[in-house]
Amino acid sequence: MHMSERGAIYGRISDDREGLEHGVTQQIGDCRKRSQRDGVPVAERHVYRENDRGASSKSKKKRPKYAAMLAAIAASEITIVYAYSNSRLTRRPLELEELIKLHEMTGVQFRTVVSGDDDLSTADGRMVARIKAAVDAAEADRISERVKVDTLVRAKAGRGHGGQRPYGWQEKDRRKLDPKEHRVIKRARDRVFRGDSLRSIAADFNKREVPTATGAPWSVSGLQRLLTNPRLAGIRVHQGAPIGKGDWKPALSELDHRRLVRLLTDVDRRTAYDNRRKYRMTGLAICTECRVPVVLRINSQKGRPSRQFYGCKVCGMIRKREWVDAYVDGVMEEFLRGYKPRPAVPADVRAAREAERLRAKIEDTKATFADSEVMTPADLEKMLRTLYAKLQAAEDKATPPVVDAVLEGVTGEEPKVPWVGIPVERQRRIIDMFFTVELHRGRPGIRTFDPETVQFLPK
Repeated sequence: MHMSERGAIYGRISDDREGLEHGVTQQIGDCRKRSQRDGVPVAERHVYRENDRGASSKSKKKRPKYAAMLAAIAASEITIVYAYSNSRLTRRPLELEELIKLHEMTGVQFRTVVSGDDDLSTADGRMVARIKAAVDAAEADRISERVKVDTLVRAKAGRGHGGQRPYGWQEKDRRKLDPKEHRVIKRARDRVFRGDSLRSIAADFNKREVPTATGAPWSVSGLQRLLTNPRLAGIRVHQGAPIGKGDWKPALSELDHRRLVRLLTDVDRRTAYDNRRKYRMTGLAICTECRVPVVLRINSQKGRPSRQFYGCKVCGMIRKREWVDAYVDGVMEEFLRGYKPRPAVPADVRAAREAERLRAKIEDTKATFADSEVMTPADLEKMLRTLYAKLQAAEDKATPPVVDAVLEGVTGEEPKVPWVGIPVERQRRIIDMFFTVELHRGRPGIRTFDPETVQFLPK
């Protein structure tokens, strides 16, 4: 029994960052003309548009429309597939073998506008198709190599990459700062230095309707990515590693950037100042007997108000939260009234000298690459990655900690901001800067608060 021909059109373009689909639309139009000349009808549901999707082995994006088309072929819904060229269908020899198998199973034909029609039912036709697929794969590899070299050259020259506009810079000229967004970045930096959590900063920005680059609400992860982005300090990154200075105006100094990275990526800090901490001592105070951080325990009884305790999960020790908090407030207020600012922590001189030496070596390496006919871009990239890793370690050692901003306004006989008036996360950070707090079991027979059960051990 002869079945009528049922056509499909597949259009694909590898790079369409603006999402305009001009290339795909042109391909589909040309394929329609070819199918009309052949007298093969194409239902709209069998027009497959694959926009901004590569077809080579280098591409990491999936092609859902291509997979849907193969499923329709296997279900005998399609007898002829039209594409602008063989390379639009695939640049992978393994995928061509799948198409050959589909032809053997269903008899489906593949026709193109500019690459001719390969007869997959004959040995010579399959040979020609395989040669074309090998040529397309080789061309894809050459394109990938050219793109890598061009990207590295752009990065080495300090030029930015495409994509979404980076927050803090103007849309038309991404080298100039946007004044409003620059102020937002500096405000977020100052609040992090004062000890505010990213969650509280993001919530405040959303409440005041401060716009993001995309218009989406501020999130903790998005704010962290922004504040730890090397671009803020004018540092050009290539494949995750610094490669030199960018050609745009920095939003922050390199010192501020290193301090932000240290504060926002340090594992110990994230544990001690978890954004979900609502109480002064949860996860911060230590059970004397078990040496584990205390948690909040709530005792609820029907007909009675709930009571909160700091307790140990291991030994069961508990201390009434409101008593401990009140005592901690009193100790910290007294301590901060008498606190005399310590001399600024000097930078590690040896580490600073090492950092300067590494910066000079990085510039020498770039100059050597520019004059060398032997060193490849891959060699340069490998050497720069190693040097910048060493530079990062040296700069971390040479960067003094942020102390003044955390204590701003809360010290002295008449502090500008009372201790009880600052956010809990900032209180926790100040406590942890100076003390290790230990909680002891209450002594038998004592039903009132016993100050001896809370010990402040200076760090």
